[in-house]
Amino acid sequence: MEIILKKFFDEKLFKDWDFIEKKNDLLIFQSYQWNFNWCKLNKIEENIRILIIYDKENPIFIFPLFVDRIFSFKVIRWIGYDLSDYNGPIVGDYLKADQINLQEIWGKVFDILKSESDLIFLDKMIDEENYLCNPFLKYMKCQNYDITYGINFSNWEETKKEKNKSFQKIRWSKRKLSNLEKLTFFENIQDVKKEELVMKIINWKNKTIKNKKKIAFKLYNENFYKKFINNKNIFFSGLKLGNDYISLSLNIELKKHILYLMPAYEQDNKILKYSPGKILMLELIQFYHDIGKNYFDFGNGKEFYKNEWSNNKRPLFCYIKNFNILGSLLMYLYKFKRYINLWKLKIF
Repeated sequence: MEIILKKFFDEKLFKDWDFIEKKNDLLIFQSYQWNFNWCKLNKIEENIRILIIYDKENPIFIFPLFVDRIFSFKVIRWIGYDLSDYNGPIVGDYLKADQINLQEIWGKVFDILKSESDLIFLDKMIDEENYLCNPFLKYMKCQNYDITYGINFSNWEETKKEKNKSFQKIRWSKRKLSNLEKLTFFENIQDVKKEELVMKIINWKNKTIKNKKKIAFKLYNENFYKKFINNKNIFFSGLKLGNDYISLSLNIELKKHILYLMPAYEQDNKILKYSPGKILMLELIQFYHDIGKNYFDFGNGKEFYKNEWSNNKRPLFCYIKNFNILGSLLMYLYKFKRYINLWKLKIF
């Protein structure tokens, strides 16, 4: 086994990453382009710390990491930690990855990284084989720190009965909107350029963030998302009133799962009072239930509607380890915050 530390993107890294991507159906969050463009957007090229583990010249693992600066602390994190709904190492040969002594290898990785930062914090890892293989969760000491919401379609009809009053409100909203103009649902929009749909979603998103311009630019930047709109797993859904879209969502198809990545809706108060976002979401859920999908994933985030409509919760895991005294202090602060969050979520 050989471990190489990369501090920049180069042709060799691209070839190794591409070698794994062509062999496996990776999440878009683990793709080379997603990670490369996130680093470029956030201008952190000097902080890149990508680790590649080789077996006989073939890459087995790629850990896409960077050094984040929090005040005077230096923290190793996943590249794309804020935009990516789920994180994890890029795994090449699953069989070999599961057979190697990951703990021994990680010990060597740990020695490489300890001179680079105070703390390592790897979050948003999910134990879900439909998404990505992650032996890291199996062999390393990771902890449950959060949850993600979704809908298990096998229980969807029961959920609808439980939410009967909410559905009545949605039906009322649909009737009111239909009285204004024709209301049409599109599960996969084909008649509009995808660039235009991204622009509209981003504009709506930025209006909801109001004065947080810096955050809006970082999280909802059309130039970033435009680079991925032709990915075979990405599609757009929408709700149109007359000739205009009043709600849109950017989604990802993951085998038998649908990831509801980025929904947005018209901010006009005359439309907003009829909950166009909820109407689109429920139309989309019902459509994919009817054609035999297994799961509708609301993705990362604590928006109220996710808890309100979900019938399933899945744990998210993180790995946290300090390298020095400063890291110990930061880890203590993190754990204190975690317990407060868990108490709010009533997980423990």
